[in-house]
Amino acid sequence: MESSPSASQNPAELSSPSLRDLASHGALPTPAQMLQLRQCLSDSGVLDRNSTAPLSWDVLPRNLDRRDHRARVAMCVREGGRAICHLTVGPGLGDLWKRTQDFAQACPSIACRPFFFASIDGLDFLAVEFFEGHSLEAWVSSGRMSPQVALAHAIELFKGLESTLENSSADAVRSELRAFFDQALESSAFGEVDGRFLRAFVFPLIEKGALSCPARSCWSNGDWVARNILIDEHGRRRLVDYEFAARTHFWQEAGWRWCTFSALPAEMLRVSSFAPDDSSSAWLESYFLVRQVVLAHENSIAPRAGLGALSWLDRLSAITARAWGEYESSYFLRPLSISERTRSLEQVAELNRVISDREARLESTQRELERLRPELEHLNDELKQVRDQADAVQRDLRGQLAVRSDKIARMQRSFSWLITSPLRACRRLFLE
Repeated sequence: MESSPSASQNPAELSSPSLRDLASHGALPTPAQMLQLRQCLSDSGVLDRNSTAPLSWDVLPRNLDRRDHRARVAMCVREGGRAICHLTVGPGLGDLWKRTQDFAQACPSIACRPFFFASIDGLDFLAVEFFEGHSLEAWVSSGRMSPQVALAHAIELFKGLESTLENSSADAVRSELRAFFDQALESSAFGEVDGRFLRAFVFPLIEKGALSCPARSCWSNGDWVARNILIDEHGRRRLVDYEFAARTHFWQEAGWRWCTFSALPAEMLRVSSFAPDDSSSAWLESYFLVRQVVLAHENSIAPRAGLGALSWLDRLSAITARAWGEYESSYFLRPLSISERTRSLEQVAELNRVISDREARLESTQRELERLRPELEHLNDELKQVRDQADAVQRDLRGQLAVRSDKIARMQRSFSWLITSPLRACRRLFLE
């Protein structure tokens, strides 16, 4: 697996303020952007055209392990104390807007309503309904909701996705698989040996399993995990995060995402309503693992993506080895030609070579990541010190500015007295 730390650790980018920094200090949105956003809010019906109430912009937390955490910021827009929308700001939000609209149209009962999309001064502004709720994980971890009740909420939301199920065709399944395979092979997450491994063993396993199932497609938000399920105090539910929302033939992959990334009690993880059955386990988990390696590499900072991918690739190798090992032990029972038997043995031998090479490269990558970890921590500490110093300098400058402003005001009053005092004296003499 290859990585590109420079993509997420550009010194020039780290030294400049992020959009979150600008928003936290009141510099985003700018006054000009505020005027246009107020107009967009009025046009979309979110804000009354005659309203003169001030708007506030509360910065919301985001995952700092994402590559785009500096180039994107999320805010809650409030009119007075009332939340009126969730606003995402950053460059290149057009694809997210399209996916948000499409998902809301397909699943209106479980999605947040999209309000507007606008490009202002080089930045995109994407507004959707702000849902006043807490994540399923937060409800359960705080003890305010039992696992049984929380699971019932999740199952109801999943039924909203399943309601979009449609019959499809084997050709459509192959088409989606080709696009998926091409995306994986084009990703720099996999090296040349990885590509050979995927083409020879993993992709055939996934394709055979996918084509053995009934061809059906379904809408998914692309990240079915407990933290993306919001529930309010009245029991209303929403499924959020539409960055990877799409209609897919592999919607049951949601079960693997739920089990892997949801911080929930063990009894809530293996849910028959959306967990894959044993018959589809190997190929569907392989699909999930390949997809996760690609997504993590494209969207997470390099050290995090690298560390996470090690265990996923180990698991992928184990699944594939087991699947092909079963094939190796059973193919003698079937009538095959000598050439077919030889080719099968060669494939198994190649698999063993690839796995051995994979293990050696994973160990090398692990050592390299461990070597880079102190350097990254040191850089993070330096960045924190620089930001603290910048804040201190900013406070000092503001203090100096206040002192100078006060001094100028006093000088102006003194100057006014010097000018007007002789005039008043002359006026008294003239009147006398």
